Formats: sequence, C-alpha cells, structure tokens
Amino acid sequence: MEGRMADETADYIRRPEYEALRDDVRDIDRQIAILKNEVSSTKADLQDLKQGLRDLLAEVKKGQSLRGVVSGGWAALGTGFALGLAKLLKLES
Repeated sequence: MEGRMADETADYIRRPEYEALRDDVRDIDRQIAILKNEVSSTKADLQDLKQGLRDLLAEVKKGQSLRGVVSGGWAALGTGFALGLAKLLKLES
C-alpha cells in the first residue's frame, strides 16, 4: 500500500498541472523578491528623508537662535543707548 501511494505521488508530480503550479510558485517567488527589494529601497529613502528633516530642523533651530541673538542684541543696544542718553540728559540738567 505504501508503494502504491508513492507511485501516485510520483505520477502527480509529473503531471502538467504540477509543472504549471511550479511555474506559478516561481513567479510568486520572483515577485516577492522584487517587492522585498522595493521595500528595502523605500525604507532607505525614508531614512534619507528623516535625516534630511532632522538636518533641516537643526538649521531652523540654529537660525532662530541666531536671529534671537541678533534681534535681542539690537534691542539691548537700543535700550542701552536710550538709558545712556537719558542719564546724560539728567546729568546736564
């Protein structure tokens, strides 16, 4: 009985339907490989975009802090000038 089942299985494997199934499996394997490659490429692109955003955010923060220093410096200079002028005017009067 066991020999008969082995013969039936061997006959089934040699049938044209099995070959068509093997071709389908090969096609699916190829498509999976292509999709895995595309996913890897997309992940790499996303990592590049994330790094670009981090760099851009760092530049914006740096620019805002520099802008804050410059505008704060001008405000301090103006305030210092006004206080100095007021002090000089009081001394003269």
